[in-house]
Amino acid sequence: MAAHGNTWRNYLENGFWLIVPVLVLNVFFAGALPPPFQMSAFWTDIPASIGVPENVLRVAVFFFPPLFHLSLSTRANQAGLAVYLVGLAVYGLAWFMMIVFPTSAWSESGVVLLAPAYTPLVWLTGIALMTDRLLVSQFVYRPWMYVALSAAFLVFHISHTAIVVSPMT
Repeated sequence: MAAHGNTWRNYLENGFWLIVPVLVLNVFFAGALPPPFQMSAFWTDIPASIGVPENVLRVAVFFFPPLFHLSLSTRANQAGLAVYLVGLAVYGLAWFMMIVFPTSAWSESGVVLLAPAYTPLVWLTGIALMTDRLLVSQFVYRPWMYVALSAAFLVFHISHTAIVVSPMT
């Protein structure tokens, strides 16, 4: 597995750094989430036909970005950065609204309760748009591949979240 130029720059220009803020947000908000979103409750009564593929795809979605070379050299790459930043802000705002205003009509609507499950599509698409190749050179990569992988993960993640929030709506 030969990397392009095995330099420190490759390590600084990989997609791992775009996953870090997401993980920080998740850790930061985890303890303050409404009860149905707490880890012990969130996985209660989720069928294996949803939970297993969701977790396998989650691992893949988070595993691949460190293998991506990030670039801001094209307009698409630059648009990807904007899409990523907007997506990250919307994702964080979705959690923030449910935590700060948990009993508001806004926070109790199905669209808002599902927002932390579907808004990752925005920042995941941003990551895909900022990538131009894999750091592992012998594999073919196109950004649509990561978008497709992310969309498959989100089908299961949104289904899972819909099961959790259905009694709340």
